[in-house]
Amino acid sequence: MRDKNIFKIIDENYSWLLVFVGFCTIFIFSWLDEAIDFPHLLFNVQKTPFNWREALLESLLITIVGVSTLLCLSRIFNKKRKAEKELIKAQKELKFEKQKLEEVLNIDCEISSILGLNQLISFIIKQSVKLLEVKRCSLMFLDFDKNELIFKGSEGLEDEVIKNNKIIFGERIAGFVAKDGKPILIKNIDHSEFAHVEKIGKYTSKSFMIVPIILHNKVVGVVNVSEKESDELKRRIFTNIDLKVLCSIVHQSAVAIENAKYYQKLEYLTHTDDLTELFNHRHFVKTLDIEIKRSQRYLRPLSLLMLDVDNFKYYNDTYGHLDGDYLLKEIGVALMSVSRDVDICCRYAGDEFVVILPETDIAQAEKFAQKIKGAIDKIDYKEKITASFGAAEYNNYEHGRIDLVRKADQILHEEKRLKKLKNT
Repeated sequence: MRDKNIFKIIDENYSWLLVFVGFCTIFIFSWLDEAIDFPHLLFNVQKTPFNWREALLESLLITIVGVSTLLCLSRIFNKKRKAEKELIKAQKELKFEKQKLEEVLNIDCEISSILGLNQLISFIIKQSVKLLEVKRCSLMFLDFDKNELIFKGSEGLEDEVIKNNKIIFGERIAGFVAKDGKPILIKNIDHSEFAHVEKIGKYTSKSFMIVPIILHNKVVGVVNVSEKESDELKRRIFTNIDLKVLCSIVHQSAVAIENAKYYQKLEYLTHTDDLTELFNHRHFVKTLDIEIKRSQRYLRPLSLLMLDVDNFKYYNDTYGHLDGDYLLKEIGVALMSVSRDVDICCRYAGDEFVVILPETDIAQAEKFAQKIKGAIDKIDYKEKITASFGAAEYNNYEHGRIDLVRKADQILHEEKRLKKLKNT
């Protein structure tokens, strides 16, 4: 290690060593020239008397001129060598940047083929970690209703950090980036303008980057990266090249995120009823077939509950269709308020609703119907609302969905018939 340091010192100060050696050489030769009197020896010229003061003065003058010349040449050579080193460094950085940007471009085809938003977020984070060689990366979306950034995906972050870390729009560094709409590269948080805002905390590196996700000139989220992995301490500091790479990843991801959101919305509309926000008839049919197959395979109970709003035509005719729509929305809210996570609540048609009840026998389904009746009674409406119910349990000897729906529908209509007879 000591020998390497010596060679490094010589390499960095070789020009001054050259000047020193040149100074000594010129001085010695000029002195010898005066002392020995070479013209007398070579050409048999009469020897001049030696005056050591004049010889010393003449030697010094010759040395100063020679050294000045050497010093100028040394500086020119030193600048040339320094320029060559900077050129080599710039070429290496350019080659590195080109390589990274090519890797970013290579993910374009793969990223554009991902339609699921959660899958896309996971892909963006993994690629950012891989290309930038970092330990921590997170993606946050802006909740415009709450006006805060919410974690949607991360790598290297603890669950507690994600749960307890709420960033208000415009506050802290991530919130500032979301508000300003410009990327930030922090090489050392302690020496930056944000030193008073927050600290990196448990991070081993104080350098990090935050890039906004922009769609149609509007910030919709941010991507954060920190803790650059490297054996060398200096390499743990993010560079402008790293920022360019992250900006390129985010720029490509923005379009893919928009497409994924549109796809997610389309999927939602495909399976969701616009008015009540419950599942629609198409989803009901598909899901009931799946649950029947599961019931057949594992011999587990499965029930279906149908309900119909009593005198719904009267409500529409009396108060108008807007009030009728309001009533249907409130029925949907009532269903969701008493349902389990595994229950599938759907709008069947018009004022009819169905609930698929996995792992539920007929007795449990009838108890669930009573809970729904209680929730409907609490609906604040212009008149008292009632509903009729039909519950049926699936039996393995039945043909399938059609038989189960028909059985529940028959029980529902029988209850409605009995109510009419009672009121007449």
